[in-house]
Amino acid sequence: FMNFLSQNDDKARFKILWDYNSIVIEELRYRKTDNTLIVVIIEHNKNFKICLKIVSISLHNGETKIYVDNDFYKDLNCVYMDECYLISCGRSLSKEYLALCRRIGNDGSKIRKIKKLKGKEKII
Repeated sequence: FMNFLSQNDDKARFKILWDYNSIVIEELRYRKTDNTLIVVIIEHNKNFKICLKIVSISLHNGETKIYVDNDFYKDLNCVYMDECYLISCGRSLSKEYLALCRRIGNDGSKIRKIKKLKGKEKII
């Protein structure tokens, strides 16, 4: 969806790649503790694969971080989000059902998967 390109004049621009059929802002959350906007994006590409991206934007200094999940999914939904955690459920390309918990770090720490549950039946 977006490639972040930095330039010498410290401005940033986003390049949109047109290989996606739809882009959905699944969740949008303001975190008051560190003045950060968190955007959860689900992208559906032409090959019916789904990709998850999380963008965090510091409203204090404009620093932007983009987390791209390395896995693709057949189906994916966000079922819970607060200031620190995102829980999503879906199906992998191998048709396994998954529940994923991600920690959205404070003060510039990284977004990371902390729990991944797999099963043959729908989890949530």
